Amino acid sequence: MAPVRRRSTARSRRWSTTSSHIINIDYLFRLFPKAQFVHMIRDPRDTYRSIRDRAQKDRPNWAQFTAAEAARDWRAAVEAGMRWRQAPGRYLEVRYEDLAREPARTMRRVLEFLNEPWDARVFAIDANGPAAAPQHGPVFTTSIGRWRTGLSEMEVAAIQSVVGELMVELGYELAAIAPVPAEQAG
Repeated sequence: MAPVRRRSTARSRRWSTTSSHIINIDYLFRLFPKAQFVHMIRDPRDTYRSIRDRAQKDRPNWAQFTAAEAARDWRAAVEAGMRWRQAPGRYLEVRYEDLAREPARTMRRVLEFLNEPWDARVFAIDANGPAAAPQHGPVFTTSIGRWRTGLSEMEVAAIQSVVGELMVELGYELAAIAPVPAEQAG
């Protein structure tokens, strides 16, 4: 995205990978009335695995959270953004999986939404930019479906019990496992 920022027709572009910004999208749109949001949505099971693994590896002091708690946070972020689906030119949803599988097609869609010209250099990572930080590694297809080997059946069941309907609405296939009663989901 660094070449996009440098060549942008707008005064500046900012991006963030924190879900707190999408949670506060209503406020941010009031604060920045010309803002555009590209909301990256990822399978909540892969999201949970990624966050949990990173916390265990790099940040042992992070608060522990359950799969169900992570699913509720994911749902809050996704639903906050979805309220803006009918705001043409202001909000765009992009699935992580689409970016990984079809990067050129997905980035063309993003750049068109942002009214920016296509530039193949969007795939170059600025060694000094925020995308170079370890938590923002490249997007790979191997990151898709990692939950299948990294989460317990109970964790998957808890996530799907909390957000299964929303997952299906967004095109995610549910694993064929027994649901967890709400009181056991955490």
